[in-house]
Amino acid sequence: MSARILFGFLVSLLLLTPSLAQSVAKSSRVPATAAAFDNADDLSDMKADLARMRVLVTQMQNNLGLTTNSTTPLYHQFDLEIQMWQLLIGQMERRIDRMERSKESPHRE
Repeated sequence: MSARILFGFLVSLLLLTPSLAQSVAKSSRVPATAAAFDNADDLSDMKADLARMRVLVTQMQNNLGLTTNSTTPLYHQFDLEIQMWQLLIGQMERRIDRMERSKESPHRE
């Protein structure tokens, strides 16, 4: 019975992943102008989104760890999706770092 629940959860997670990716991609867009980096609200919002993403990826990893059969294609698919989210989180961390550095040392014109 618990395997069915886990399978149902994993399938629903698989179906939601594309919409989550689009949502994150839309919310993580940062304009290229230096003036946009001055907005502290954008930076704090991005940090909050990143923290939430870390929590969700940890939950995904924990749920995947509960499966007993790690040789199925579905298991491998979810493992790949977790890796993809980790790459996106790394990209967002680097972007936040650049934004913070840009804020600290404004460009001279």
